[in-house]
Amino acid sequence: MATHESTTKTTTLYDRSQSDKAQVVQQEHISDKQAAASVIPVDLDDGKSIWQIIKDNPRVISYAVIANSGSILFGYDILVTGACVALPAFSISYGELYNGQLILPAKWQSLWTAFVQFGIMLGAFSNGFIQDKFGRRVAYILGGVITAIGTVLAYTSADVASLDGRRLAFFFAKLIIGIGMGMLMSACQTYVSEVAPPRLRGALLGFFAFVVVSLTTVQGVGQMIAVTLVFTRIAIINTSAFKIPFAVQWGFSGLAIITAFILPESPTYLITKNKRSAAEKAYIRLHGSKADVTAGLNIIQSTIDHERAIAASAETATYADCFKGTNARRTWIIILITTMQHFLGVSLLSNANYFLIMAGMSPTKSLQVSQIGIGLQIACTYISWFTMSSLGRRFLTLASTAGVGIVFVTMGVAGFYQHDTKALTYVGASILLVGSITALGLGSVWPVVANEVSSSRLRAKSSGIGFLVNAFGGGVFTIAVPYLFNADAANLGAKIGFVFAGFCLLGFTLVWFVLPETKSKTYEELDYLFEIKAKTRAFKKPIERFDVDLKE
Repeated sequence: MATHESTTKTTTLYDRSQSDKAQVVQQEHISDKQAAASVIPVDLDDGKSIWQIIKDNPRVISYAVIANSGSILFGYDILVTGACVALPAFSISYGELYNGQLILPAKWQSLWTAFVQFGIMLGAFSNGFIQDKFGRRVAYILGGVITAIGTVLAYTSADVASLDGRRLAFFFAKLIIGIGMGMLMSACQTYVSEVAPPRLRGALLGFFAFVVVSLTTVQGVGQMIAVTLVFTRIAIINTSAFKIPFAVQWGFSGLAIITAFILPESPTYLITKNKRSAAEKAYIRLHGSKADVTAGLNIIQSTIDHERAIAASAETATYADCFKGTNARRTWIIILITTMQHFLGVSLLSNANYFLIMAGMSPTKSLQVSQIGIGLQIACTYISWFTMSSLGRRFLTLASTAGVGIVFVTMGVAGFYQHDTKALTYVGASILLVGSITALGLGSVWPVVANEVSSSRLRAKSSGIGFLVNAFGGGVFTIAVPYLFNADAANLGAKIGFVFAGFCLLGFTLVWFVLPETKSKTYEELDYLFEIKAKTRAFKKPIERFDVDLKE
């Protein structure tokens, strides 16, 4: 273990000259800060334009797109439930009369949506062990199989004789599907973060948000498929109205399993298992035969060796290690960024269809609002791929949090005029604004930051913790939110905007003091900045500035 005094140790240092990137130098008798600085391998794409990097990495980009297949299922499942509750046929099978109106009780809405999140929490947490033990691809297979089993239960739940039996069967279906989705999402983020070139990492991790349109923005390509399919079945008054949308999930489960056989295993995982030969083959599949395999794998090896020298080896890494030393700061940043989306109203957006119905809209119009919103969010997410590289992660998070907070205040004001047509129209517009602003900022940023700040040695476990916290927060919020806006509970309606405005203020304050800028930094450079305990707002400085400070 490192001390504050000079110690005798051997570490690897990559020569930063462009002419000899893979040269390894032995260095002894170094201090803590010098040890931190001693392993900052250069970026192999240093000096290239972003378009040249894209041109040089077509395989990596293609594999990253394929790796996001599990995210489509997540986006689809989250929205298909929220959209199906707007179907009269679903209310007939699972609802009850309240003051002469057929409604879905807040209790069951909360349980269905919350236990998807708790399932994700269980799946993501267990997936850290599975990925470290068996690899990233095995996690895809298990996730696909588990979600397929959950879909069987969802499809058949309407056939149970009793009302409570139908509700309970659907409850267990959502829990099982959530477990599978937690595994798929954490595997996707771990894999892409490990194979992506540093300067493409934001866009390729951001593709998760495009395919899902992230947890915060009511979920992308998968969501558009879900809401469009449900919209076509709104006039059908039998169980097939919602059974067909549920059955489509089997296709996404199968896609996740197929993905496991297409992707090469992560070279980072193979290096941690001392499978250098297999890592070389995987690296060539990812980058092509012309790639500098030795230099690329040496950089990965150097990072892992350095982290092993500071802490335990990857074989003995535990979840407790995520809260020790400099890793503790990284983990708390991950916890904050994954919680922020709930502060910005993801649970309200995922229930947008039923929320708008409770606010006075017709089911047809509420689904139309969802379609428009998802289209806008996909466009905004696409824009965010470029703004993340230019404006940075920290700025976009702060700006989107402030913008969403202002919109929620105005939504709350409109809630005092719930019988006014113009006010109701604005409530629908505010849902679109919240989703779009979030997609431009936090909705696309959070999965990028959550994977950038984790160490290579603990990335699978850090990813599991991130999704666990995200799911736990989702469970808490999705239990509470229906009680806040539903007619048989607090009945706040659009005045719920004031509640989320308060959460936005809290989130803005925490982000200001905690979240560093990680734009354009390699994992090795981030290791260095965390190890020297750089201040939050100092992360944006070029790495050379820290080298100068160290020498001084």
